[in-house]
Amino acid sequence: SVDSTLRVWNLEGEIFPKSGTFEGHEKKITGLVGIHGNRTRNPLIVSSSKDGFIRLWDLFDSTCLQAFEGHFSGISCLILEGNNRNETNNNEKAEELLSGSDSGELKLWSLKGSEISEVRSFGGPESDKEITGCVFIGQNSIASHSTDSVIRQWDSRVRCAIGTLKGHTGAINCLKVCPNEMGQHLLASGSNDSTVLIWDRRMASKRMLFTLRGHHGAVTSLCETGSALYSGSNDCRLVEWDCKNGSMSKTF
Repeated sequence: SVDSTLRVWNLEGEIFPKSGTFEGHEKKITGLVGIHGNRTRNPLIVSSSKDGFIRLWDLFDSTCLQAFEGHFSGISCLILEGNNRNETNNNEKAEELLSGSDSGELKLWSLKGSEISEVRSFGGPESDKEITGCVFIGQNSIASHSTDSVIRQWDSRVRCAIGTLKGHTGAINCLKVCPNEMGQHLLASGSNDSTVLIWDRRMASKRMLFTLRGHHGAVTSLCETGSALYSGSNDCRLVEWDCKNGSMSKTF
């Protein structure tokens, strides 16, 4: 919340756990991911904030297990990699987290057990626009969008952008890897300019393929089901797209 607190609710509208509010951040919370428990740990929550901290919480008792001040400015986004997890020698999964900051810096984090550690940072001075969102797009491959309406591609092993995608005329609000049937080399982005753009992100191409028009307000969210792409907008409509030819399939 903007009041710097975190609360978890059950489906009956009750606060969970009974201990109530997770307190520790000093400014607006900007990112939140949940991580399943296992035989050695309770379920966890990781949060990020404009105070520059990432905090790791025990879901069951609202205890803050760790706090990291890895960024030198406010953190604007936080995501968990769900598909590219590394197996450690003791067969525990080391899960990857990615955070973006107001200063244009990205940081990659590793979560093993109940411990978070910084892996590396990239971006910063050469791309100092505030990062407003980021997404894992493949092995060692990341994409981010910023307040300058530019999408940047990164190789997480190096510290600079390896490509840019330009085409939106308004702020970019969301970024999504396109459905598997279209090929994972395609990205979709939604913007305040009311459009969804489809991009070919491959190194030899890096170009816009389609402009999807149909919304009458800012495009604020994108999701995919494996075979279809959907966009949500301030115009109160949900649109299903056929991204093979750039046409609108259904509206809700």
